[in-house]
Amino acid sequence: TQSVQKTVNWYPELAQKDEKSSISLLPMPGCRFINSIGPGPIRGAIEHGGYVYVVSGNTVYKLNETETATVVGGITTYDGTVSMASSGSQAILVDSSGTGYVLSGTTITTITEEDFTGAKDAVFMDGYFIVNKPGTGEFYISGVFDGLNWTALNFGTTEVDPDNLLAMYVHNENLYLFGDYTTQVMYNAGSALFPFENRQGAFMEWGIAARDSISKIHTNIVWLAKNRQGTAQVVMTSGFNPQVISTRALEHQISEYTKIDDAFAYTFQWKGHTFYVLT
Repeated sequence: TQSVQKTVNWYPELAQKDEKSSISLLPMPGCRFINSIGPGPIRGAIEHGGYVYVVSGNTVYKLNETETATVVGGITTYDGTVSMASSGSQAILVDSSGTGYVLSGTTITTITEEDFTGAKDAVFMDGYFIVNKPGTGEFYISGVFDGLNWTALNFGTTEVDPDNLLAMYVHNENLYLFGDYTTQVMYNAGSALFPFENRQGAFMEWGIAARDSISKIHTNIVWLAKNRQGTAQVVMTSGFNPQVISTRALEHQISEYTKIDDAFAYTFQWKGHTFYVLT
């Protein structure tokens, strides 16, 4: 049927009122080659301090205004995604081994603070770098605007459900904490002992199937989700209520893959349309 056919480099445009055709297929934009950055693979990228920083293999590169890449420094691992977050003055990187690094100016420093327990994901919110502790439901916050400063007692837990914390996302002054099967939302309540508290009424019975699949469309978050029924679907929030936006044909295609936790996604706008691109 029509719904299961591939449409390569075209997108459907629904007709406006009184037009003769109900739908048209319009061409997608192409890509322009900019540069080859390092030996690869490309493991992560971030805009920080007015520049783009890219991790290729075990090397961090800086792209300037002329799109020229220069070496900034290195990390110890060669593969797996690198999660990155920026405070404006510093950027934090956590790699596939759980090791953390702080980029400040042109210097990369390994986080050696003994209270830093390792991490696979990192975000920034309200002056704090926030990282997850792998294999647990815990997340830790740094010192204020200081990715090298960590204290053992500065942590929170996704206590509503016992599943592991796999990914985090900051959106509309909320901290989304994605687990295997559920998602908990917290906000900065300004408490002296620990600033983040659970936002009442925002708990979601949807977890995440691929931690790098989170992106946003306007005021909503989109990700490749799963729940305890086990089916991977693409969902988008409406407030704090996730709605399935993938079609049955797409879900069938996803179910045919032997591995989906390495999927990644981004969004972009083109001629009034916003696209969620899942690879």
